[in-house]
Amino acid sequence: MNVAELESMSGDYGGSSTRGETPRRRRDFNLTYRIKESEGVRFAETKFIGQLKGEVEKAMREFDVRIDAAGSANDSFNFDYSEKEFRGWVEVVGARVEGNQFKVWGVIRENTEAEKK
Repeated sequence: MNVAELESMSGDYGGSSTRGETPRRRRDFNLTYRIKESEGVRFAETKFIGQLKGEVEKAMREFDVRIDAAGSANDSFNFDYSEKEFRGWVEVVGARVEGNQFKVWGVIRENTEAEKK
């Protein structure tokens, strides 16, 4: 999303996976933005989280991922989802920190059934 009141400062991404009968994957991210506010222009955290949730939901539907459950609060949202042989969960949290910064944290976990041979 392109938000005029946010300027990207930094980001970290990571991931891990395990093998076995039910392979598991985990991906996470941590993004930091500088909030650019001026007189009459305020960054609305709750509105941003709501818009981000809508964009994630739209992308999931475009890729035919079934949303099994969803939840949200003023500063966060989550989805349980599934598609063919995997089930997953995504959670995103955003918060204003240090006065003029906004951080977004997220984690995606998936369990994939191993191929049967």
